[in-house]
Amino acid sequence: MAGQPCDVQLLRCFRSDFRISMDVYADSLGDALLSLGHRVDHFVPSSRLERFSNNRLLMRYLRYVHYPRSIASVSDESPAIQHVVDHGYAHLLPRLSAAVRVCNVHDLIPMLQWKGAIEESLSLQQATSVNPRRARKPVLNLHSLSFLRRYDHLITISESSAIDIQKHLAIPASKISVIPPVLSPEFQPAGGSEIDRIRKKYGLAKDRKWVMLSGREFYKNHPTALAAIKQLKARTQAPISIIKTGWQSEEFSQQLSQAGLTDCTHSVHIAKGDMAGIYSAVDCLLFPSLYEGFGMPVAEALACGTPAVVSNRASLPEVAKPLLHGVDAFDIGAMVDALEQALFDLPFRDTIAQQGPIEMQRYAPANIGGAVSRLYRQLLDAKRASAI
Repeated sequence: MAGQPCDVQLLRCFRSDFRISMDVYADSLGDALLSLGHRVDHFVPSSRLERFSNNRLLMRYLRYVHYPRSIASVSDESPAIQHVVDHGYAHLLPRLSAAVRVCNVHDLIPMLQWKGAIEESLSLQQATSVNPRRARKPVLNLHSLSFLRRYDHLITISESSAIDIQKHLAIPASKISVIPPVLSPEFQPAGGSEIDRIRKKYGLAKDRKWVMLSGREFYKNHPTALAAIKQLKARTQAPISIIKTGWQSEEFSQQLSQAGLTDCTHSVHIAKGDMAGIYSAVDCLLFPSLYEGFGMPVAEALACGTPAVVSNRASLPEVAKPLLHGVDAFDIGAMVDALEQALFDLPFRDTIAQQGPIEMQRYAPANIGGAVSRLYRQLLDAKRASAI
């Protein structure tokens, strides 16, 4: 079987989950596998009840009862590989009938937040500054995670996540492969006309530096990021503005007000197909997260030749190497220095513009698809050998 294409079924999330990152992951992986000759079936669960997706109890019924039942009713013929692309659906395992069953584990954030593991290294003052919320016990998430050790193999997206899986779930390293997500080919430096279009569409004036912030979860560490921007504006007296992508929460609005940065912040929703242009149009991505399973915005920015400032937490040093050295997530002074370099140091910016797209080729579809394909074949060969 080694070297030959095989039948693969990717088991995906409900559309009504609105897990956009999981949809992008599955689409990109599926395309990469198809290009290598594999026969790929995307199994997307559906129900007329999804129209009531704002009902949390109903969605739990769909995820934990309807979805497992729907797998068994589709076909009597099993593919060689069944690959659950989101560990939140690991509970599907008893219904899987393929020769090899694989599950992706992207991060353990609900479990780690409940355990306090994300905040455990913070001082009281620092913890207050990011306003972490000690989560309730994620019972259903833990239920899904309990099935992971019974899969034939797990794929995770960073060495950092692999360490977490071993530490918190007691799953041996031999059952885990680290294969990063596919970076879409759309993320490449945009030309001048495209940048002009993006600037006009999203109101990005040319007479200032633009720092990009993304995400809304507490572990994105926005208060520290805003404090660094405020200090840099005071130090340089340069016109620096913030572009905040995605939904702006009331909490983030309050943080902006407290930092005195409301008037220089522009919150926008980015249309599909414009994200690469946004990265090319801004001057820097500021991404000092306390925790990430991977950190795709960093890879996307660097692939577009745009500098990023990242923390030294979790997976971010892996994604950014060798171009960036992460700063301590709460060292505002170090963050200000790194941000000043990213915005104003022309040799540094030239290096990122030239080397960023080259380094990020390691996440290209051919490379990631090839790694997953080789793993599939190894697992199938091992399964066959064990049956002899």
